[in-house]
Amino acid sequence: MRQALGSNSIMSGYNACIWQIALTGNTPEWMAHL
Repeated sequence: MRQALGSNSIMSGYNACIWQIALTGNTPEWMAHL
């Protein structure tokens, strides 16, 4: 159960990143450091 929740939160963070790129045309700073 814990693993599923962790995976879900990673995916929601990834989706938020995709939306930010789509809306602003910029890569979020935190992702640039990955």
